[in-house]
Amino acid sequence: MAQEFGPQGADAALDPKGLHNMDMQQLEERLLELHSTKLSSQPGGVLIYFLIWDLCAFLFVLAFLSWKVATIKSQVGTWEAVLDDWRFGCSLYFCKMLTGFFCLPFLIFEVPVLSSSLTHVRMTGYDEGGSCVPKLKPKDCNIRWAQRRHDMLVRFGTPGYIPGLGEWIEYRWNKFLGGFDDDDGPPPASSSGENGEEDTGAGHDDK
Repeated sequence: MAQEFGPQGADAALDPKGLHNMDMQQLEERLLELHSTKLSSQPGGVLIYFLIWDLCAFLFVLAFLSWKVATIKSQVGTWEAVLDDWRFGCSLYFCKMLTGFFCLPFLIFEVPVLSSSLTHVRMTGYDEGGSCVPKLKPKDCNIRWAQRRHDMLVRFGTPGYIPGLGEWIEYRWNKFLGGFDDDDGPPPASSSGENGEEDTGAGHDDK
């Protein structure tokens, strides 16, 4: 037997949440309430648990290193001897390994589908002007780095060239890390864009 509704009864049957009689602000608040979850209602969502894990891992590694340093110092006596002791170097290396193991939960962000579902963001970087732009592909980043390295080596190889303080520090740091070799050849050719135009390197480096 079909149930009969009056005008108000039909509206109530079609709109059991009472959304029809709400103004725009109340409607938006109600929609947010209906679509909210336990994780979405708190700042950071699921990422807050990763931050707590990272903080706990850091404190654990720091406590372990402090304990090892205190143990070595009680045996050798001076801080200079601690820094020269082989056990201090082994402790630093072991802390590095521990930090790597504690980072295993973050591998989930390397899964393409899960990463976008957890973060809801796009990967970006900063150009030389400080603007936030879409991140370049690794191949384009390597090409731009090779071009920049080659240009810097040419400038530093020019007789009488006086670099600025920031450029000198960058050169010496990369030289220390092995990023600059005296026999570096010319940089690779620039890649072409999707439309077949040459990439001019407008500055989309990921910092």
